[in-house]
Amino acid sequence: MTDYVRAQREFRRDCADSAKNFAHFDGFNLIFRERAYYTHAIHQSSGGSVLQDLKNAVVAGQVRLGEALSRALPNVHGKVADDRILWMVNEMNGYPNALNWYSRPTEDFPPYRVVNGVLKSVDPAGNLGDMNHPLAAKGRYFLAAPISWLEEAADTDSNVALVEMQELSGPYAKATGGGGVVCSCNKDEITRILNSFRQNFVAILNEVGAKA
Repeated sequence: MTDYVRAQREFRRDCADSAKNFAHFDGFNLIFRERAYYTHAIHQSSGGSVLQDLKNAVVAGQVRLGEALSRALPNVHGKVADDRILWMVNEMNGYPNALNWYSRPTEDFPPYRVVNGVLKSVDPAGNLGDMNHPLAAKGRYFLAAPISWLEEAADTDSNVALVEMQELSGPYAKATGGGGVVCSCNKDEITRILNSFRQNFVAILNEVGAKA
């Protein structure tokens, strides 16, 4: 339990930082209004060479996937189809309307993000408990969290990863006065998701590079 509590506290801290950026997000085109992205793009001499260097760093494991994604977005905008841009934005900020997956698992929700796991409640102190919710009996869950959150979940020493279910945490926190909901799953599931993301992400960078 000590490892779980420590991991969850660190995880929720990172989630809170990410949520600050997500709060200003309203449609995937708006993401390119962020000053940080424009500032980064202005300082690059060539989008093609930037993406090539970025791809090499991703393949070599020299950069965090969340960071690489945020750096790539301003350089691929207008160079790939809108559905790919939307995929990148969803991977960076988290998938909206994730609860719809349980009643209507459409192509809006990538299958590689589905895991076998158990829902757990988390109190404000970071302690895990059993979850009393209809979805608790499902056993398979769509992890809608931003890719950077999944990276954090994979960094723990335990073989079990905890991923916050933001779509459930909000209502749960209101009902209990704090805390949230996590999906507890084997860390290999998270590694699989990260590998699938990396493969798709590198394919996009290669596609843009081929057009440069």
